[in-house]
Amino acid sequence: MPGVLLDPANPQDAGYWWWDGTSMAAPYVSSAAALLLRIEPSLTATEVETYLTHNAVDMGAPGRDNSTGWGRLDAYAAYLALTTPHTIANLRLAYADDSTMTLSVTDRDSGASVTTYFSLDGDLVEGRTVTFHRTFNPRGIESPWHTLKYWSVDSNGVAEQAQPEWMFKVLEPDLLAPETSSDATSTYAGSATLHLSAEDPEPGWPEDEFPLTTHHRLDSGSDTTGTTVIAESSGPHTLRYWSVDYAGNVGPMTVATFTVVPVPPSTGSPSIPAAISTRSTNRPFTVSGEIVRHAAGTHPVTLQFYRYQSGRWVLRKSVSAAVSDTLSFSTYRASTSLPYSGTWRVRARHKVGTKYLYSGYRTFTVVATPSSKGAPSAPSPPSKVTHNRSFSVSGYVVRDMAGTAPVKLYLYRYESRRWVLRKVGYASVSDFLTFSKYLGSTSVPYPGRWRVKARHLDGSASHTSGYRYFTAS
Repeated sequence: MPGVLLDPANPQDAGYWWWDGTSMAAPYVSSAAALLLRIEPSLTATEVETYLTHNAVDMGAPGRDNSTGWGRLDAYAAYLALTTPHTIANLRLAYADDSTMTLSVTDRDSGASVTTYFSLDGDLVEGRTVTFHRTFNPRGIESPWHTLKYWSVDSNGVAEQAQPEWMFKVLEPDLLAPETSSDATSTYAGSATLHLSAEDPEPGWPEDEFPLTTHHRLDSGSDTTGTTVIAESSGPHTLRYWSVDYAGNVGPMTVATFTVVPVPPSTGSPSIPAAISTRSTNRPFTVSGEIVRHAAGTHPVTLQFYRYQSGRWVLRKSVSAAVSDTLSFSTYRASTSLPYSGTWRVRARHKVGTKYLYSGYRTFTVVATPSSKGAPSAPSPPSKVTHNRSFSVSGYVVRDMAGTAPVKLYLYRYESRRWVLRKVGYASVSDFLTFSKYLGSTSVPYPGRWRVKARHLDGSASHTSGYRYFTAS
């Protein structure tokens, strides 16, 4: 609120005037803010405002109002709120017999020492280490519940209000970890719902009072707590799951793998073939999908492979896929290979009665399979580059045990009716498919016609690829 009837010094007559307004309140608020910042310089402006407003003496209507704001400034109350020690405990519903817990204390008044007290079952103790023991009455009957209170006081006499009394049990130590199982199957249609179940092989603590906690992680997602897992995306999935009992015993992590396949149309049209990774020429690979087979649809599924060449898609191969029952529909599957590198696409065709039903296309890439003797395939630079600007060059190579050397790239420029070696670069080699991929970033210093070849050192033998040509502007 603005200052009202304040008595500030008047420098003109060395006396005092009664005055009011925000100008009179500002020095007092600024001084209180400076006091808090001296104690804790890391406070933000918002935190300082919170300490001052939430510890003001309320006036007028309860809470903040337009007439009196948050109330009358109480710098001492804000100071106490900032400097009062705060004791933190790892509160649980049960502790193991003879186990201990350490109380931690935070106190912003760095110049003060802090003493901590706790009351365990009515016994007052000075210290921060609480030791739990099972207790019995004179008849030998164990006390089911125990109580704990704790608080701290600093050397300036600022005392924390005692925390509310906490009730808990002390039980025999539980040393066995829980085990977790799932109802996962290998394949699901459309989406997958899995259920997890945790069990303590020899529960030391009753699970109805101290339940087990089950955790799971689907694929590369975050850890989640719960016993139900839902996977809605199609494709392969990996589920990791484990459980923790209340005593803190962590059970073993179990891994389950499963696949979610899309539900195909009920008309008999096949689903689009499953995703295909980059393949290599003349190496077999598998293509699969799903289909609902009508009574009339007893024919096998045909896979049609098209290669992009000369600006259009050309049918290059047709393969029959076997159909087998799975889930509430069927799976079609075929193993094949393709003779040429480039961009390909495939679709599935199914005959129902006299009609042909087609799936959508799946596009993928086929790369040239390199020689098994360690010779690299011809590099694949862009057809057009800009001189003094980097571009990537890549290819493939089968590395024998001795072939640990990187691949070298030799770049030639056509000058005065001959090819002149102008630059040598290196390409790193990484595992890829059944062979390795080499990849290098380079540039050329001049415009003109260029060609590049790759060389790989396999032991003492040097293998060289063919040339690939490109133009630099």
